[in-house]
Amino acid sequence: MNTLKSSLVILAALAAITFDSRGQTTRVTGQWDFDGGDLKATVGRDLEYGDGPGAFMAARTRFGGAQEFGIPVINGTEKVMGYFRSEHPPGNYVAGYAMRHGIAPNGGGAKVNQWTLIIDILFPDLHLGDQYSALIEIQNRADSDADLFVHEESTGVGGIGISGQYAGRLTAGQWHRVVLAVDLAATPPVISKFIDGVKAADQTVAEGIGLDGRFALEEIAHLFSDGGQDNEVNTYFVNSVQIRDGKLSDDGVAALGGPQATGIPDTGSPPVTSQPKLSATRRASQLTFAWDAGVTGFILQATDNLANPNWQAVSGVNSNSISITVGVRAQFYRLKQSP
Repeated sequence: MNTLKSSLVILAALAAITFDSRGQTTRVTGQWDFDGGDLKATVGRDLEYGDGPGAFMAARTRFGGAQEFGIPVINGTEKVMGYFRSEHPPGNYVAGYAMRHGIAPNGGGAKVNQWTLIIDILFPDLHLGDQYSALIEIQNRADSDADLFVHEESTGVGGIGISGQYAGRLTAGQWHRVVLAVDLAATPPVISKFIDGVKAADQTVAEGIGLDGRFALEEIAHLFSDGGQDNEVNTYFVNSVQIRDGKLSDDGVAALGGPQATGIPDTGSPPVTSQPKLSATRRASQLTFAWDAGVTGFILQATDNLANPNWQAVSGVNSNSISITVGVRAQFYRLKQSP
C-alpha cells in the first residue's frame, strides 16, 4: 500500500500542470471566482483592495448575481464582482486589486517574464475613462499608467493592447474572455492577445517590451488599476480571473474558448480529456488501474526508482484499464499525456 500511496502523490502533482497539444506547459498559480461574495482565492492567495480595506476601492466594489446587477448571465446565474465608477478617487488614482500571483522569476530574468492572464469580464460602457479601460498595472505607482488596456476603437467596440495597438473585438454589454499571454524571453518578445479564444494579435512592439522590462511582473501586480492622473477605468463586472506561470499557447487559449458561468477551467484543453480520473484497486495479488473510458491521449507509465526515475510505458493497457500482478519489488505509476 505504501507503493500505491506514493504513486498517487505523483499523479496529484502532475494534475496541477497543463500540457497542451504543442507540449508547452503552464501552471495555475492564482484564480478568483468571487462565489463567496469577497476577494478570496479559489487558487493561491486572496486578492486585496489596492488602497487598503475600507477605502475607495472597497466602497466602489459590489458582489452579487448577474441578474441582481441587471446584466446578462453567461449560461446560468453566476456570481460576479462589480466595480462601479461613480466619481474620481482621491488623486485620480484607481488602485485596483492587488494580486500576489505566486509566480517565481522565469524566462532567464530577475522578474516574471512568461505569464498568462485570463479574465471573464463585461464592460457596460467603453466610452468612460477617455475610452480606455485598464486591465492590469504592473508598475504599481500612483504616477504610473496601466500597462494593458481595452480601448474603444469604434462605438461600443474595443480592442486590447498598449502603445496604440488595440486589436480584437470586445463589445460593450457582452461577456468576453480576455487572454494576455506574455513571453518576454522570446525573440522577439511578444504579448499575444485573445478574445473568446480567437487571437487578436501578437504584439511585439511597445515601449519597454523586453526581458525584465515594463511587462515583466514583480511580486505584486494590480488588476484594473490606473494611475497617471487620468483615471482610465470604467464600470465593469468580472466573473473569473486566472493567472498562470508560463505562456499558454495559441492552441491552449483556443481550447479555453469563451466565458463560462463556472469560471475559467484550469486546463488549456477540454476538461473531459485533460484531467482523467485514475483509480487503483487491489484484489489479492492483482492491482487494477483504470481511467475514464472516453478519454484518449494518455499513457500509463511506471518506474522502480523515484530518486533517479526512468519512466516507461506500461504495456497491455486495454480500454484505459490494466491489471498487474503485485510483486515484491516497489513500482511507482503515473498517468501522462501522450507527446
